[in-house]
Amino acid sequence: MTKCLRALSTSSSPNPLLDQSVLPKFDELCVDDIEPAITTLLQKFSEDFTAFETDLAKVSTSNRGFDDVMGRLDRISYHLHAAWSLVGHLTRVANTPELREVERKLMPDVVQLLGTRPFQSKVLFHSICELHENNELLTDGVEKHIVERSDRQHHLCGQT
Repeated sequence: MTKCLRALSTSSSPNPLLDQSVLPKFDELCVDDIEPAITTLLQKFSEDFTAFETDLAKVSTSNRGFDDVMGRLDRISYHLHAAWSLVGHLTRVANTPELREVERKLMPDVVQLLGTRPFQSKVLFHSICELHENNELLTDGVEKHIVERSDRQHHLCGQT
């Protein structure tokens, strides 16, 4: 695999890793696209998650439903998760030293923000516990399962 999957073209198109409106554009993706895209998405996730925690702290727990907690968390993390999943896919199917290096460089920040920060958030944990304890706020079995699983994950990560 060359450094760029589009054969080192000098395309002026936007970063294909940030365009998640369609299927991944693997033919347009360059290794050089990965770091700026993931860095942008990490920053956006951090800002959105901070605002999410602030909003959770302000709103009464009795006024919070599934979408206010779990739905919003999913929307906040979706783009970063999707882009990072593409990077992981590429390292499995089109592995190069350059790709491994950029993944190695970004991994600590991705793990910290996407894999650790939500599980260390006390306000998120308390919101999930409230949803778990007040099952009448959950509209179906799928929502109950998601909340129960998230509550369990938080407990396993040390939240009390």
